[in-house]
Amino acid sequence: TLTLSLPTLRPFGEGRRGPDGRLQQSWYHGISLRYTPSLVNYSTRQSSDSVINVVIDTIITADTTITIDSVTLVEDTTIVEDTSYVTVSADTLEVRSRKHYARITHNPTLTLPTIPLWYFRLTPSFRYSETWYKIYRTDQSREAGIAPITYRAYSYSLGASLTTKLYGTVYPNLFGVIGLRQVITPTVSYAFTPAIDRHPEVRAFAGGGPGSNRRRQTVNFVLDHVYQAKVKQGDGERTLELANIRSSLSYDFEAPTRKFSNVTTTFRSYLLPNINFDGTMVHSLYRPGTDELSLLNPFLESFRVNVNLSLGGGRFLFDEAPESALRGADSASQLSAGSAAAGRGGGWRLSATYSFSESGRGAAYRKSSFLRFNLRFNLTPNTSVSYSHYYDVANKRTVNNQVNIVRRLHCWTGQFYWVPKGSTRGYGFKLFVTAIPSIKFDNSQSPISSSYFQDLQ
Repeated sequence: TLTLSLPTLRPFGEGRRGPDGRLQQSWYHGISLRYTPSLVNYSTRQSSDSVINVVIDTIITADTTITIDSVTLVEDTTIVEDTSYVTVSADTLEVRSRKHYARITHNPTLTLPTIPLWYFRLTPSFRYSETWYKIYRTDQSREAGIAPITYRAYSYSLGASLTTKLYGTVYPNLFGVIGLRQVITPTVSYAFTPAIDRHPEVRAFAGGGPGSNRRRQTVNFVLDHVYQAKVKQGDGERTLELANIRSSLSYDFEAPTRKFSNVTTTFRSYLLPNINFDGTMVHSLYRPGTDELSLLNPFLESFRVNVNLSLGGGRFLFDEAPESALRGADSASQLSAGSAAAGRGGGWRLSATYSFSESGRGAAYRKSSFLRFNLRFNLTPNTSVSYSHYYDVANKRTVNNQVNIVRRLHCWTGQFYWVPKGSTRGYGFKLFVTAIPSIKFDNSQSPISSSYFQDLQ
């Protein structure tokens, strides 16, 4: 595989400097072209010993000769009454199968500038891709019916997007809130791809390439909402991002039925301190089980929400002198290693995540609800403890829980883990040189537990 990256070309330049030294640009100065060709030469050969197993019924007529690959197997056999079978193996020559092709891909990237149109921004787009194929004469190309010549495939697409921003602001000046602002960003984009399906059998044989077996013409609608607040903070001000909501929908002109896609809405909020939640809703604009359009009464196909809590502190549960104070100063490497170990991950941290989702209807209805909990704290400056719990709320059962203890002592590190439930259940202890983990004593209970232990690293 060979890839060549060429510098970006700006056919109209980058503009010129004004009397004040600032760069002055027109809209066409934003046009740029980048060309990055790539070459793939693929060759593989497999050899196998072909053995043919032939099953012959022993009840055959007299004076019969059976020959396979010029080797006589049965000759002048008389009729017998036993209906048994005999298996004969005929060993042939070694069989070689080969596949060989070369592919050169051209992907010029044309970047078009955003054109301001009053309160709107218009961004055109154009994409082109072309691939040259050289197929070599092999048994696999012959079986695929592909002649050993050079082929060419290409495809292109064009489109444009139009966007603007709408602002709404109020100034309540209550409870430390100076202002509230909503920013709405609607975007409409159009994309067109013609049906160019050149040499599909060659593209499948040589690892893919550009092409489309049908014409595509779509319009996409995206609506973004951003809610912000400006609050007092000491003698100054601070801007907070409260929530983000995005909805997207597309319309396919070439689809035979159901030209409208599902409406996908994602949301995220940071309204509460140390708590954030995000989720996704998917609505269908068609009545369930039919192609009848129902714009005013969309059907909820699926819903998902995650709520995350994160808390932490910087105080230890107990006091203990760091390991660097217990060692002598005769080893600079041990002294620096002890200082680094004592300063890692101080305090405690608690995180919890609740996930809920449901989708489908009738027999296809699915619902899930999970709670993940993780607590990590330093028992001493050199001993850390963590506990995690994974609970299935819908089925009221524990999926997995585990305890991990890590202790740093001089230039050594000891780890103890315990997994009461789940596929990785078990316990074990590991002691290794901190600077050279391959020097270790590993008392893992099982190969699964050992692999789990490696993940802790």
